[in-house]
Amino acid sequence: MLNQRHAAAQKVAAHLMPAEDDLQNSIVRNAQLQIAIVEARREANVPKDRGTEALVHLAGVSQALAKAWQGMIEAHLALHEDQRLSGLGAFAYGDVTNTPKNAASADEPLLKIA
Repeated sequence: MLNQRHAAAQKVAAHLMPAEDDLQNSIVRNAQLQIAIVEARREANVPKDRGTEALVHLAGVSQALAKAWQGMIEAHLALHEDQRLSGLGAFAYGDVTNTPKNAASADEPLLKIA
């Protein structure tokens, strides 16, 4: 029974992180598009009202993406709680926070002051 829950949790975890990554990439791409519109308008030396309507629409997209990101975090936390309630707390399927690749050990300070 525990093995079945573990296998099911692994399937969910395999999709969670890619979904989070895709959403983060969408947030970044949307911001880059907004920057590109402003820079293109400057480079083309066109009136300042050009691209404004698109920027307003993209601002709405930014807000929607931020809300989606908040929902993704809440879903991740809910899945983490489901994991605990299912008796799978000893298994690691990924964490709510990213661990830096060069994380300091427990004995090392996070910041070194010279």
